[in-house]
Amino acid sequence: FEIIFINDSGPEQGWNIIENIQNAYPELIRAFRLKKNRGQHLATFIGLKEAYGDYIFTIDEDGQHNPQYMIPMKSALDESNFDLLYGKFFKTEQSFFRRISSSLLRRILCLFIPDLPEEYSSYRLIRKTLVQRLDVNVDGTILLDAELGKTTKNYGSLLIKHSRRISGKSSYTISKLVNQSLDTLFKYSSKFRIIFN
Repeated sequence: FEIIFINDSGPEQGWNIIENIQNAYPELIRAFRLKKNRGQHLATFIGLKEAYGDYIFTIDEDGQHNPQYMIPMKSALDESNFDLLYGKFFKTEQSFFRRISSSLLRRILCLFIPDLPEEYSSYRLIRKTLVQRLDVNVDGTILLDAELGKTTKNYGSLLIKHSRRISGKSSYTISKLVNQSLDTLFKYSSKFRIIFN
């Protein structure tokens, strides 16, 4: 296996930590530092395109995605012959207000973007063959899960537990989530553009 770190123009201290890990395990770790902030979905897409393996997991760096679910997700993907499997959280370890606002934004996105899988999350298991079929316009905002859903309908999900953040706090404020959602809707939903143009 390999582990790929994408530093999306984060703080210098974070890149130094990644370099230290890479130097300690050069045969396992590859790291990429983006010159400017490209956003979580585009940074993840860059990692997908760089990955060598036949199976690719995407997980967040804050400890809320437990790696113990990788093995059952791999088994479920193979048993169902899916191209893509999501880790679906039966409850997220976030504040009540954040859970409600995120749930509302998710419903709006799914309503206006028909290709978007309803069970999408950033804990994904993706076959490399699916990644190779992605035709993504990397200008501006992308919604990786809409691109995945547009490319295949052969996906599913597995219920897993969401863990508490190990430290720090999310960089996604409510206003940032709303602005990102509006950018996404204007890019991916003709229905939304018709309503608001």
